[in-house]
Amino acid sequence: MQSQPVIFLSSTVDDMQEERNAVSEVIIALKQKISRCEFFAARTESPEQVCLNEATNCDIFVGIYKDRYGFVPTENNHELFSVTEMEYNAAKKAKKPILIFIHKDATNRDSQLDFFLKKISHFSKGHFRKEFQDKNELKYEFHQKFQMKKNRS
Repeated sequence: MQSQPVIFLSSTVDDMQEERNAVSEVIIALKQKISRCEFFAARTESPEQVCLNEATNCDIFVGIYKDRYGFVPTENNHELFSVTEMEYNAAKKAKKPILIFIHKDATNRDSQLDFFLKKISHFSKGHFRKEFQDKNELKYEFHQKFQMKKNRS
C-alpha cells in the first residue's frame, strides 16, 4: 500500500491563517498528510533546519503568497532571502512538485515579494501559478491542481 503524500504549506503565517486553514481543510478532506509550521512539535533542531528539512522532504510543496515577503533571518543568509523563499529554494533544489498560488490583489504587496514572485513565475525557469481572490477560490484551485497532479502520478 502506497502512503499518502506529505504536502508542505509555505507562506507567511500570521497574515495568512485564513488561507492556510482553507488549504489545510482540503488536504484533510482528501485524507492526505499535511506539514505546516503550526503543527511542528518541539524539536532539537533549529527552526531553520526544521523548515528547510520539511520543504526538502515533502512530496508536494505548496506556496501561498499575498502581501508580505516575510521574516528575513540574517545569520547564514547572505542573499537575505525570507523564510518562505528559503523553503521554496529547498523544495526546488530537491526537485519536488511545486504548486504556487498568488493572491490577485497586489495593492499592498511588498516589493521584495513582488520580485520573488516574478522570479518564480519566470517563463523558462519558474512555474505556472494560479491566482486567487479569496479563501474559497483558493480551496477550489488547490483541489483542482492537486487532483491533476495526483492523476498524473
